Amino acid sequence: MVFNSLHFLLLIVLCTSSSSLHEFYVSITYLNAKEPNRWEVRHRIFRDDLESALRAETGNPKWILSNQHDSLIFKYILEHTGCWHEQDTFQLSPDFVLIEGEGATATVTCQFKMNVPPDIEHITYHNALLVDHLEAQINMVHYVSDSGRRSKNLNQRQRNFELKLP
Repeated sequence: MVFNSLHFLLLIVLCTSSSSLHEFYVSITYLNAKEPNRWEVRHRIFRDDLESALRAETGNPKWILSNQHDSLIFKYILEHTGCWHEQDTFQLSPDFVLIEGEGATATVTCQFKMNVPPDIEHITYHNALLVDHLEAQINMVHYVSDSGRRSKNLNQRQRNFELKLP
């Protein structure tokens, strides 16, 4: 994963915070199109925010995330994200889940693989992760390919990223 200045700044802010809860709500999604027809879609979410959403979804206020919950994490993400071109929806295939860190800085990384048909000019990527549970949630989406990078912040009001492909 590319470690850029934004990630470094985010890490510094999180590590220097004296509070056990972070005061902002951000997830980061990478649409990695290094291979033209086989993309990686990687989501990085604060663990406590994901746990809060999954507690609400499961109806269990004591629910705690663990490595045994990969299928539930995949299911939640698949229900709140999507990618399509006109009428064709692209299938996201689960790849891995990684839970890292502790406390307010703990994160969950979840990766999917996605086949993208050749010769399409644009796609729509939908990301509504956590926006139903956290009003201030921002989902940063980065599209990365050999021809460059484009980014967009999504939220409760704007959940779609329209991408013109090279």
